[in-house]
Amino acid sequence: MFIQANWWEFAEASAPHASEKIAQFMMEQYGNLEGSTFYQHKEIPSNFISWHESSVQPTPLGSKVGEIEASFTAELKCDVGDANKSSQWLYIVHTDIPADIVDEYNHWNDEEHLPRLVTVPGVNRARRFICTGQSPRYLTAYSLDDPNAFESPAGLIARKTPWTAKMRSLFFNTRRTMAKKYEIS
Repeated sequence: MFIQANWWEFAEASAPHASEKIAQFMMEQYGNLEGSTFYQHKEIPSNFISWHESSVQPTPLGSKVGEIEASFTAELKCDVGDANKSSQWLYIVHTDIPADIVDEYNHWNDEEHLPRLVTVPGVNRARRFICTGQSPRYLTAYSLDDPNAFESPAGLIARKTPWTAKMRSLFFNTRRTMAKKYEIS
């Protein structure tokens, strides 16, 4: 499984205009909207994410296209939780890590971090991706019913481990995005 995630930045927060423009781009890029989801940034209403899932690796965008501020193509490496449950929120942590801890980072995510987080009420799924030829290279996506799930008592307990503290202290070039699903018209 692969994804192409595009961060869109519009001059104004006109969701219908953005929806039209993104849907048109996605139709041109992929031929249809199947496998595509559209999200509006929680804190910056003029920013959106288009998220396209595919069994074949999509062609990375060569350069900035229109309002696309950043584009990432990534391969799924770990998937934990309920893939069939529809979630209204997507939380993305996109980061780089030192080359000498890649194996430990992957082991931490796959064996401790993601399995713990999907036990938190409101967290349905956690997926770890590796971006191809891009920076930040590591992308983790969480499907949520509640955008505040990680701040709940159960969320804080799940996130507060010595190994998590160690790994997070090594992140750099990090981007965190909380976005709500927006229906493409």
